[in-house]
Amino acid sequence: MFNKFEDFETLFLVLFGFSFHLLENFMPSRENKRKENLKNDVIAFIVLAVSVNLSRLAWNQLFSLPAMSGVLEIFSPLWTLHPVVKIVGTLLILDFCLYWLHRSMHINRTLWKTHEWHHSPSHLYWFSGYRTSFMHAFLYAIPQIFLVFYAFKLSFFEIVCVATVGVLFQVWTHANITVKLGVLENLIITPQYHRLHHSKGKMMKTNYGVFVPWWDMMFGSYENPNNHPDQYPLGVKAARPLWRSLLGL
Repeated sequence: MFNKFEDFETLFLVLFGFSFHLLENFMPSRENKRKENLKNDVIAFIVLAVSVNLSRLAWNQLFSLPAMSGVLEIFSPLWTLHPVVKIVGTLLILDFCLYWLHRSMHINRTLWKTHEWHHSPSHLYWFSGYRTSFMHAFLYAIPQIFLVFYAFKLSFFEIVCVATVGVLFQVWTHANITVKLGVLENLIITPQYHRLHHSKGKMMKTNYGVFVPWWDMMFGSYENPNNHPDQYPLGVKAARPLWRSLLGL
């Protein structure tokens, strides 16, 4: 047990999910309507579990090709960095890559099809972040696999640390809570920050970051959630059949 980093991902999803479930009961930002979304979210999570494993397998096969070895040697100076530097570096560069990929999904009509399903809930809660399509997971796996296993060559412990942060923020940013952190809101993304991104209308094209708000601030997509009322409509109606939404086609 716990001999793969995926085991720790599952463990922390359960722990974080239970913790934020209690927080949402104790201090909900909006009325809790988790049951309205649970069926679709469970279906999406099953699809996501399959797609993530297939995506990791596919991209690992590609990056492991002998022809790639010479290219990957360019990153060899990163392999011997201090573990803390490698973990933080991986998270920040990953966030930068996912920022642009996420932003592209909102600009390009074809890429939007991979992402629309994620924006379909009219109510967000801790499990909502896992409503993603097969193609969405496949594309997001590119920088994740490349940075973790090849650019930084993280150790097992370092991978677990990065995976834990990833699970935490996936649950945290979609949670139905509002947390005021003061100046720390310039350092990490909050639930209300990301919730604004899930709103209907033009605010959906703001706040693309995953971990930090810096890329939004640097590239003109930042919107301060404190300048908006707490209550506004969320979600977009999926324009395609369920099976196409799940596949992202």
